[in-house]
Amino acid sequence: MLYVLGLNAYALLLILLRSRIYRVPVHRPMVWNFFLSVLPLGVLLGVIVATGLVDLATTRGAAIVVGAAGLLVWILLLPNSSYLITELNLNHRRPDDPVPLWYDIVAVLSFAMSGVVNMVLGILIVQMGFVIVFFGDTDNAAMHSTLSRVLVTVIILAVSIGI
Repeated sequence: MLYVLGLNAYALLLILLRSRIYRVPVHRPMVWNFFLSVLPLGVLLGVIVATGLVDLATTRGAAIVVGAAGLLVWILLLPNSSYLITELNLNHRRPDDPVPLWYDIVAVLSFAMSGVVNMVLGILIVQMGFVIVFFGDTDNAAMHSTLSRVLVTVIILAVSIGI
């Protein structure tokens, strides 16, 4: 988890420092895309907390409804995470850009990687939650069960359609 936070902070820092170091405007679509990439993880964290609180305060059925609604929102937002890979085309550069090409390549590669890692972490968290709910444990056999693999495959297909 710390790796993901560090990679996200590094990618955002490179984009923001680009404008300060080379005196060019911040490419706002990149910052917006970064926010959209991190949003599904925030929603997933909110779903976990809200489901737990509802489960403590009311019935299990209400917690299932809250969890299912939250996961629906999460799956709708998830394609935004991996969408950062489209920044690899360097469409923000101009021919007279004072920023060295190497800097933009490092920045955009870290940006794209942060999006992919955000998506993979979100899917892993959902898979682990699924395994805990249905199997009661996250041992190796449960994580590699057919049902767990089908869940991950369906999520990845939904993300690819969403992109």
